[in-house]
Amino acid sequence: MTVLSTGNTKTVENFLTEQNRGANPLTNSSRTVLLMDATDSMSSLLSAAKETVCIMFERASAVLEGKGLSGDAFQMQFAVYRNYNSKENKLLEVSPWNTKANNLRAFMNTISPEGGWSNEATEIGLWHAIKESELQDSVSQVILIVDAPANTQEEVNVKRADLVEHIGRTLDLISQPTIQVSCKS
Repeated sequence: MTVLSTGNTKTVENFLTEQNRGANPLTNSSRTVLLMDATDSMSSLLSAAKETVCIMFERASAVLEGKGLSGDAFQMQFAVYRNYNSKENKLLEVSPWNTKANNLRAFMNTISPEGGWSNEATEIGLWHAIKESELQDSVSQVILIVDAPANTQEEVNVKRADLVEHIGRTLDLISQPTIQVSCKS
């Protein structure tokens, strides 16, 4: 903020350039986490998104290879989340990092829509993305596909308490502080 108030535009320009720089496929890979709401209301969208994302992935790899770059420079991971009324092993499901569309398609073919509870546990998906970004290889971008707003903080507290009561213990996944998500139309 001090830099802005002093009018040092070069420093601001350098900062923004660095923050918005894409991955350089010559030196490292681009890693994309695709977070997707996999609740019942996403049934038709989930099916379409599975195919569309795999096509996008295949095309990105083809473009890289067409430019003489390794198709492995583009990695993607699917992470689907639901809500706290889902089975504990369905709250968050994550694929391994992949460089092949067929591997992602195989993972996504195991995913089916289920559960839901008005607003969704978007904070679980974002928590996962943050954990991935803290790794050495980090994350280049996160794509979020949803059809409902995120839980409010009050809903997170109530829904987590309900889950703990239902399964009789706390999951590591929900023992973390939440990420407040605010979406405005």
